[in-house]
Amino acid sequence: MKSKTLPAFAALALGLVLVLPAALAQHPGRIDLADFAVFEGITPIIEVKLDGRMLRFAGAAAKYGNHAGLDLAANLEAINVFVYDVETGDEQLFMDRMAELSDQLMFDGWEAAVTVRGKGHEYVRVFFKGEDEYLDGITVLVLDDEAVFVNIYGRIDPETIAQLMDQHGHMGDWNDFDIDIDL
Repeated sequence: MKSKTLPAFAALALGLVLVLPAALAQHPGRIDLADFAVFEGITPIIEVKLDGRMLRFAGAAAKYGNHAGLDLAANLEAINVFVYDVETGDEQLFMDRMAELSDQLMFDGWEAAVTVRGKGHEYVRVFFKGEDEYLDGITVLVLDDEAVFVNIYGRIDPETIAQLMDQHGHMGDWNDFDIDIDL
């Protein structure tokens, strides 16, 4: 009787070769902020790294009062945030890095949804990446007295975000809608 171990092992190996690259592939909404938002000799004043496990925990904690928040958290894979104080003389360093990241995002198929160029080094960029009705990622870059780098990725449903905004009073009566931008 022939051994069935070798054919079984070969089938398993072939399956891994076909499946593993897809499993290891980077999520389309993820960017490695460490490539762009880490500066030698400058320590972030805020650093947030929430993976899917932590987000599901937060979503479960909110389960009894906010179903839209639970839905959003359950479908996110991570939230990464770096915030730096911008010292006088460092503005160009941060501006150059944000321009480099913006160029890379555009090259990688991200869509620039918001761009604000203020006086001096004031700068805001918001990028989205996604297909069909869902977003794969949101990246936000802000430069003023602080430099802020944010990447949120996972399956982001715009309807869920609208529900969250509505629950927290950010949608509804547009007569009271006000944006204050100092440029």
